[in-house]
Amino acid sequence: MTDIHPDSMRARTGFPYRALLAPGIAQALIALDYAIVYVALPTLAQRLHLSASEMQWVVSLYGLTFAALLLSGGALCDRLGARRMFIAGMALFLFASLLGGLAQSGVLLLAARGGQGIAAALLQPTVLALMAQRFSGESHRRALAIWSAIGASGLVAGVILGGALTALSWRAIFFINLPPGLLALWLVRRHFLAAGKQPSLSGLKMGPGVTSSSHSAGKIHRPIFRFLHGSGAIIGCAAAGTLVWALMRYAESGAADFLANRLAAATILLFILHERYAPQPLLPRSLRILPGLQTGWLSSACYMASVGSQFFAMTLLWQQSQHLDAVTTGLLFTPLALLIVLGNAFYSRLSTRFAGSCLLIVGFAAAGLGLWLLSVNLTDPLSPSFISGIVLSGLGHGLIYPAMFAVGLAAVSEPQQGRASALIVTSQYIAGAIALAVIAVLLGTQPEIAAWQEVFRVLSGAALVGMLIAICADRSAESS
Repeated sequence: MTDIHPDSMRARTGFPYRALLAPGIAQALIALDYAIVYVALPTLAQRLHLSASEMQWVVSLYGLTFAALLLSGGALCDRLGARRMFIAGMALFLFASLLGGLAQSGVLLLAARGGQGIAAALLQPTVLALMAQRFSGESHRRALAIWSAIGASGLVAGVILGGALTALSWRAIFFINLPPGLLALWLVRRHFLAAGKQPSLSGLKMGPGVTSSSHSAGKIHRPIFRFLHGSGAIIGCAAAGTLVWALMRYAESGAADFLANRLAAATILLFILHERYAPQPLLPRSLRILPGLQTGWLSSACYMASVGSQFFAMTLLWQQSQHLDAVTTGLLFTPLALLIVLGNAFYSRLSTRFAGSCLLIVGFAAAGLGLWLLSVNLTDPLSPSFISGIVLSGLGHGLIYPAMFAVGLAAVSEPQQGRASALIVTSQYIAGAIALAVIAVLLGTQPEIAAWQEVFRVLSGAALVGMLIAICADRSAESS
């Protein structure tokens, strides 16, 4: 079922900005908590006596649990309603944040990060689903641009706030989530009605051959665990986790780990076979055939493997190689944050004149060139190549983020918006976890400046792959 507020028609005549507050806060918290620990990692490692591999897992565990369970979260969103799942997910997110702030050991900290990832997996599909219910046409494009600006800003604000809050106490990076999270819970209850209070949606298509009337009659009722897609979620989580583990083992020892490599290969093959032959695959076959959605999730993976991992790489460079403190590192990200917001503003203006695939091409081209220019002179932030790299990568980042969702969700029906958006974000965070492990492999234990340059060239290459995907999508759209 869907949650529809009676005054949702206001989106067609006047833009209800207040309705964007709850989804916007949730998106900002999801993005912020992925990045906020970057700057705090050295302090966390010192205070809780974390090893190098445990430091990596503090970041990766959030992304992996998020990505592994996101499609299941999308299915639950479609089944139980966006408002209900938003409340459940936000409540769990706040509890995990409280646990992280009170953690006295690395084990409790990792448990809290895993809990935040699970909660984010429940929250993320509800954000786009709530927006799809309240906005349509031009107002939906405007809402998407505003939402993407909030999400991108949250990612960068995480790095900036991480430095400022760590100077006070590392525990503050978790407690900071509590006030806005509670506000979001109040706002979603105020602006979105429960599913049981919605108007009649008789005849609305819920999927191939299914209508809302048949749904209410119980013809497609199934136990809730069927919508959890348990086996697919577990296998997908195992495949991503073992791949990251294998890469991290290589980074630590400098040699391939026999067990880790073969376990990763086996679980990846098992997941592919499951999706190919299982009667209830994690991703429905009706969604796989949509060209726009394919472009969306592939672009999402390239985004996170390029500018999405730029924050992590630059944080390590400034703190571990150039020995800057947390506050200075956070402040150095301010220009990049502003440029990303500016890129989002450009998308909002250009999206009415150009196709989303065209904006993806421009965004990935700018990002790829910017990351390559950064690799030319990483040690001098006032050099022309460094400044140009920051400008281009920031603007490209701001263009890519909303464009990949606009392209990916354009042809998806509203009842499947939750699961489709979950696929796009799943690929984003799986690619992010793998990218962090690849960065660790490239840097090794004692990285020289040449290793840092290689890292940024690899990130640039991922952006160029995204540009090629967008070019193919644009040509396919012109020929159809």
